[in-house]
Amino acid sequence: MSVIMMEKGISVIVCTYNGVDRLKPTLESIATQHIDNVAWELIVVDNASTDNTTAFCHEVMQAAPAVQFRTIQESAPGLNNARLCGLLAAQYDIILFCDDDNHLHENYLQEGNNLMRTHENIGALGGHGIPLFEGEKPDWFDKYAHSFAVGPQAANSGKIDQPDAEVYGAGSFYRRQPMLSFFSKGFSTIMSDRKGNSLASGGDVEWCYLIQLAGYDIWYSSALQFYHQMPSSRMHWDYYLRLKAGIASGSARLFPYKVLLHNWDCTLLQYRYHWIKQKVKVEMQWQKNKAAKLIRSSNESKSVTLAATILSNRATAFRRDKILAAKHFANLRKWLAAIN
Repeated sequence: MSVIMMEKGISVIVCTYNGVDRLKPTLESIATQHIDNVAWELIVVDNASTDNTTAFCHEVMQAAPAVQFRTIQESAPGLNNARLCGLLAAQYDIILFCDDDNHLHENYLQEGNNLMRTHENIGALGGHGIPLFEGEKPDWFDKYAHSFAVGPQAANSGKIDQPDAEVYGAGSFYRRQPMLSFFSKGFSTIMSDRKGNSLASGGDVEWCYLIQLAGYDIWYSSALQFYHQMPSSRMHWDYYLRLKAGIASGSARLFPYKVLLHNWDCTLLQYRYHWIKQKVKVEMQWQKNKAAKLIRSSNESKSVTLAATILSNRATAFRRDKILAAKHFANLRKWLAAIN
């Protein structure tokens, strides 16, 4: 794999869509970071906002003139598009994706930089999100907190030792060079991630899988802590079901990565076998769940309703995305052949 030369430092990238009501504490937490002898910049990617986001960010950042700050526009909707825009515009070799509702603890950049410089095989590094509730915490929240990008991401800090490891995108560091090695050659992701008010997701998972295909590790550190806003509008069970439906709807598109991460030499014929096997498994799970619902009482538990939502969306995804996923598998195979 060719190495793309770039300056050492950190590019903090905040992607936002209509973020005026969320951005001020986020930008302030970045501007007040305690970091020594490390060059860094802050880039806000305005992803087709209609609420005067760009002007608002410049107004907030007037209070921090020492920060190297700029905004850029990405007209194509979708979080993946915004992240790619930030990746390409960044100046430094490490990037930090900070969501527009994250408030970083004051040593976040310093801790992340230390780990990334000490362990050169870290490709992506995730932190520990702490929920910041606008109202009351739902009684079901702790059980399902990970879906909201909060809580620990592994039992211990360090390398997540599994072939298809992942960390949530909020507050995650990435080594820029391996990602550019994909996108500079015209590679296109299969996940669009969130667009506007859509809850489709999985772009952060895809980036973690790409990092691992490039030969790098995924790490988690409990020392990297940030607050993650939990607005009352999201603290409803119906919202969570829609969130999980969006996550499950991308499962088939991510399947080519899972196959290759477990067997880098997998052929197209072998992939088709794995696809059929997985499709049958998901379909049987869904049909079993539907049959069981017929004999259950109408007063179903939250876990039962959640399982039905996930399984139905997975089954739909494996019916819908067969051709798209197969084409992406072929593209991934070509890229792996090119670098080996």
